[in-house]
Amino acid sequence: MLRPATQARGCSFAQIYREANDSQRLEFIEEWDNPEELRQQLGSERFVHLLELLETAAERPVVEFRIITEKYGLEYFNKPEEKTIGNEFIH
Repeated sequence: MLRPATQARGCSFAQIYREANDSQRLEFIEEWDNPEELRQQLGSERFVHLLELLETAAERPVVEFRIITEKYGLEYFNKPEEKTIGNEFIH
């Protein structure tokens, strides 16, 4: 699953994690350059295969698509007067 994801145009990161406290729980994360490139992949063979795997799970899996529009590094903490959430400034 990881290799095809990272080879897909627009996928900048893919990783599978196992929960430390629950060995039955896996987390599969992909990061995409933009939502449109992800949407183009939803009908691909690898997504169909992923859906098939989800259908065989003993418990109903949680599937989330998160669209994150901004990310900051540590420099964000150095300029508190410039922090915003949405269109609102935080002081």
